[in-house]
Amino acid sequence: MRRVSSGFLCLTVLAACGGSSVSVHTDYDPLANPKMAAYHTWNWLRAPAGAPAREDSSVQALVEQVVEARLSAMGYQKSDTNPEFRVGWHAALGDPLDVTSLNNYYGYAWGRWFPGGGVAYSHGFHAQYETGSLVVDVADSHARELVWRGIGRDVFLPKEKPASREKMVNEAVTKLFAQFPPRVK
Repeated sequence: MRRVSSGFLCLTVLAACGGSSVSVHTDYDPLANPKMAAYHTWNWLRAPAGAPAREDSSVQALVEQVVEARLSAMGYQKSDTNPEFRVGWHAALGDPLDVTSLNNYYGYAWGRWFPGGGVAYSHGFHAQYETGSLVVDVADSHARELVWRGIGRDVFLPKEKPASREKMVNEAVTKLFAQFPPRVK
């Protein structure tokens, strides 16, 4: 009886804690990996003047606050002058997200490792990400090429409360940047 009770207790505790519903996937340019490992400074990718308003601006403050805190905790310094990499993001709040438009929005190239970008081919990416996804990009400032992309799924759930949304964004960003820079085995 004691084994059954302790097993039931463990299941109850796990259920009470709630399992993570955020799943993440990252991909990167293997040729840029040494460069990423040497990065120290960063800043935001910003849209060019006159760009249309963002459809995901309702979560901009939250996402940017969480990303800034995470990068700072990892030892990266935000720099207005000559940062080594820039971070951009988009959230699929209402409709699926077309990732091709992300690059056009920020004005950086896919890079040689993305489909259609050159000789290397990344099988990990799709043309769209489903509603609820958070896409975080890292572009090399000097090459103006995408070198790393992270995708968090089920981050933005319909009708979620602000506290829950903050928790989900924190979880996604923490999981994503745990894989940045990529560790080569």
